[in-house]
Amino acid sequence: MKAPAFDYSRPATLAAVFSLLAEHGEGARLLAGGQTLLATRNMRLSEPSMLIDSGAIEALKGITVQRSGSAAVLRISALATHSEIEASALGSTRALAGDGCAAHRAPRDPQPGHLGRLDRLR
Repeated sequence: MKAPAFDYSRPATLAAVFSLLAEHGEGARLLAGGQTLLATRNMRLSEPSMLIDSGAIEALKGITVQRSGSAAVLRISALATHSEIEASALGSTRALAGDGCAAHRAPRDPQPGHLGRLDRLR
């Protein structure tokens, strides 16, 4: 079974996302990775008429440390991937995140696309 027809938009700003959500109401769904949503569409378990892809919104990307006086806050944006968090150039990321990065890394293998060759899988 294949998904029914739908409209697709990839806005570059949050304002554009909010505008599309207001325009399409209950028929709109946000896409940010979307593995489950796409599968349920193919099985016709969900049938949104508009998919709004948030992947181009720069305001939702990045990993930063924000300082306020002596306090530091690790900011992991909504579109940051586990791989980006783990590979972050911020030296304090692992310390601020605790063992969270290691916990996500240990039980799984990286996706084959990140390895370059399938024969390198464990």
